[in-house]
Amino acid sequence: GSTYTNSRSYPIAVSATATCAVTSEIHAYVDGALIAWYQWQFNGCGSYGGTFIIVPPGSTYQLVSSQSIYQWKELY
Repeated sequence: GSTYTNSRSYPIAVSATATCAVTSEIHAYVDGALIAWYQWQFNGCGSYGGTFIIVPPGSTYQLVSSQSIYQWKELY
């Protein structure tokens, strides 16, 4: 749920994966606007879901999940 800023002079890509549960979801925001929302359901764990977004220079982004964020990377 923390907000991060792309302080570079070019766009970056952000990839994130959330941990699994019976119902999981991940929301990705850029400058406060919902850009991507993924939800998945299973009868048990064993799978992960994620998102991939582009963040313009000077923009902020935030990753929010009903579970914890397993891993995320800024690609630049």
